[in-house]
Parts: sequence; C-alpha cells; structure tokens
Amino acid sequence: MTERNMSIRLLTALALATPLTGCGIFGPDSNTRVRAELVRLPGESATAPVGPASAPALAPPPAGVTSDVTVTSLLVPITGVELRGPASDAAILFECTTGPGEDCLVDLAGPALENLLASSDMTVSPGTYDQVVVGYCSGPTQEVWDALVTAEARFDGTTYYSRTGLGLDDTGPAEALALPTHGCGSGFPIEPPLIVDADTEATVVLRLYFDIRDIAYAASESPANIAYSCSPVTDPYVTPYLCTAYPTVVATYDGLLPVVERYRINSSATIGLNFQASTGAFIEAYVRRYFTPGVEWDPGFTPDAFFSTFIDNGDGTYRLERDDVTFPNFRRETHSGTMDTADLGPVPYTAVRLP
Repeated sequence: MTERNMSIRLLTALALATPLTGCGIFGPDSNTRVRAELVRLPGESATAPVGPASAPALAPPPAGVTSDVTVTSLLVPITGVELRGPASDAAILFECTTGPGEDCLVDLAGPALENLLASSDMTVSPGTYDQVVVGYCSGPTQEVWDALVTAEARFDGTTYYSRTGLGLDDTGPAEALALPTHGCGSGFPIEPPLIVDADTEATVVLRLYFDIRDIAYAASESPANIAYSCSPVTDPYVTPYLCTAYPTVVATYDGLLPVVERYRINSSATIGLNFQASTGAFIEAYVRRYFTPGVEWDPGFTPDAFFSTFIDNGDGTYRLERDDVTFPNFRRETHSGTMDTADLGPVPYTAVRLP
C-alpha cells in the first residue's frame, strides 16, 4: 500500500504571499550540502500533432477551445526553493531577487533532462525534510506574477500565434505573451523524505522534475473555463486568449527518476501519475484541463491542482483521491468507472491511457 497525503500543498500553492524565508540553513553542526535542480521530463507540450505552419490572411476568429497548443517557451520567475519538514528548520536552497538586470525567469520549455536553475550547493541543518516549496513572487506585496509564453495554437487547421500584448492572432511568428498568474508558491512532497544526518558528510542533488504535456490551451469563448494563468480576455471574444496550468514539480533525489503515466479523463482532463522508475512507488499526480474543438467539455470534476493519495486496493485497482473527488477503483490502463465527487455525487468516467 502506498499513500501520500500532503494537504498543506494546496494552501501553499494558493496562499503563499511572502518571499521564502528560513533559518538554521548554515548550521555548523551539518556536513550535508543540498543542490536543487529544476529538470524537464522528455515530451512535447501538445498531445495533438503539429498542424500547418501558415494561416490564410484575415482569418476569422476561431470558435471554441483547443488544447492543440505547442509551447516553444514558458518563462516563469523562480524566486526561491526551500526545504521544509515537520520538525526541522526551513532550509533555503535557492534565492533570486528581482532588480535591475535580474528577472529570475526560467524557461520551463528548455532542454529536457538538464538543470534549468542556476543553483549551487547549500549547507542544510540535520533533520527530516518531506516538502519542497517553490516560490514565484519577488516581494511581500506582490500578489500576481507574469508567465511569458511563446506558443502556437491550432483551430481547425488554422494556426494562431501568441503576440505580445494581443493574445493570439493569425500573424506569425509567435512572440512572448504575458499571462498574469495568482499564487506565490507551491509545496510538493519529497518522496522518500530527505533525512539529513549530522554525522554524514555528503552532497545531495534534489531534482525537481516537471512535465509540460497539455500545460496550455487556447480559447475564444466564455471565460468560465479560465483557470490560473491566462492572457487578457476580450468580450466579445474578438481576440483568442491563451491559458496555462499552474507549474507542478516532482521532487526526488539519489538519482531516482520519475516516470509519468498519462490518462485522458472524459476527453476533458489530463492526469499524469508520477512514479519512481526504480521502485514503482507513487509520488504524486497532476491534473490539467484538456479541450477538443467540437467535443463537449465535461470532466465531471475540477481538473486543476494535484492528487497526493494513490492506494493499492490489492485487486488491480487503486484509490486515487483528493478532498473533492475520489476515483475508488482506478486502473492503470484504459478503463471506465465511477468517480465520487463532493459536488455532484457519483459521476461516470472513461480514462484513456495515453502514449
């Protein structure tokens, strides 16, 4: 049986409004140093194949919502990385302060399996650390930060390009588009927890892996579908807009590599189950909105944020749950079943395992 339940993560993901602070990070009683690395897992941003590279002149605004979006650059300000534990002092692993000539931006669409963070080894006090917090804000008064996204979206074979200050239009090439984002930090479990021993001299590399599959979608209809980070929306929707999911990382160390199993739920959401490659232990799961033009969007639950609980039922099924929704008999294959939701009660679903 494997179970992780880190309810604190949703609080930090939505409510952290101050820069990361810590104490005891340079204790003389420690011989252990930790280096945080931010690493993208292999894979493209869009599930759908890339469409035509050009579009007819003066094309009308597209209708609907689509996840057929290719992200070529996703710049996010990483202002801090901090270790936390139930009885340990917080330990700062990385800090970046915005200022003249410094923007702290990291391209999450950068090269796969390479460290994207300009980090260094930091001495960490003895203790047990079971959570890593990633910060995005540069000061205690900041409430919104911008993700800068360069992307192409395809509606019925027509390509639309991100344009600085405009949203999406049919004139290329794609430019960086600012997407205002709320939430100054996210907390993620470390699996297994990192134990720092006062008598052990070592350097530990804590790798924060993330997946960009289906991280963005484009739309030209009701903003009821907006979640987290979107470009400005016009009404009526003359200019299509672009949205991204909140960044999610999987924290592990000792050279352990996560593997991702991706599932499409009711043709309306993507769930990525993350496991340790060597042991098969569950770490966590992200969930993101997914849209297909002409297909009704009906995921049956709110497809944002995370799942931290995945319990083996012992009969080939698993209990995947968070506070508002439970999949009591989830299978690691294409299957159908019933989810239990806090708002709607039992809801039927179909999960299609993706390549």
